[in-house]
Amino acid sequence: ILPVRKPDRWGGADQAFRVPDNEFLAKVMESFGEPVLSTSANRKGEPPARSGQELEKNLGKTLPLIIDAGPSQAKEPSTLVRWIGEKSEILRVGAYPTEGLLDPPSEAP
Repeated sequence: ILPVRKPDRWGGADQAFRVPDNEFLAKVMESFGEPVLSTSANRKGEPPARSGQELEKNLGKTLPLIIDAGPSQAKEPSTLVRWIGEKSEILRVGAYPTEGLLDPPSEAP
């Protein structure tokens, strides 16, 4: 999660960026040729949808398009990290291991 220059239309001062480890999603995103703006698969505080049917039930009326590539294989939600300048904090521990995640990079010899 990184700060943005000006708040979005909902007043948000930062944006989350996702790099999915999913070949289908990577190809869809690559086909656009530019970043894809999307909502999460859940409302804040609710568990993420695990299928297209769940997503349609929860958010369907607010989304112009739902691509259902089958049930999610993810067992945990994403790990969320916020970076502001030199400071960072783990907002949510999820699928990506957090041990050493906030450590400064080591210099190459």
